[in-house]
Amino acid sequence: MTKSRFERIAEFFRAHEKLYFILRIIYKYLPLLVYVSYPSLLVYLFFFGTPRELIKAVIVPAVTFAAATALRAVIDQPRPYEALGIEPLIYKETKGKSFPSRHSASVFIIAMAYLHTNVWLGAGMFAIGFFIVLSRVLAGVHYEKDVLAGLLFSVLLGIFGFYII
Repeated sequence: MTKSRFERIAEFFRAHEKLYFILRIIYKYLPLLVYVSYPSLLVYLFFFGTPRELIKAVIVPAVTFAAATALRAVIDQPRPYEALGIEPLIYKETKGKSFPSRHSASVFIIAMAYLHTNVWLGAGMFAIGFFIVLSRVLAGVHYEKDVLAGLLFSVLLGIFGFYII
């Protein structure tokens, strides 16, 4: 994302208050929906799944989250609002740690856990994930490569953790 491109996006949202409101709702509440739903998946697997499914649904996301957190701390790439000198559409104080996006990694590994349990719920979580990562880029808190890296990181670890081992 370039500064001029973000400024055009920001101008559009600031000129369309209803769309700006929707962006803020998606940015704030869709991640919350995913994180609140994840324990429901674990409870479901506890009662109706196998012990192996439950263990995978706990361990694979935990390892992915920890690995993404460590990776972004090591890389410590500045966020768009730092590097480009822009005011993000949604205020954020975090400095650095932009790559990979931990929101992206988290939502997509949870989506992989759902996908492993139920294809339709997994597809729904993937759809929600795309709205979440889009909101992160549009708000100016992540680059496209940050959210794409988080998505690919989680999908690859999810394939390995849920389907190979």
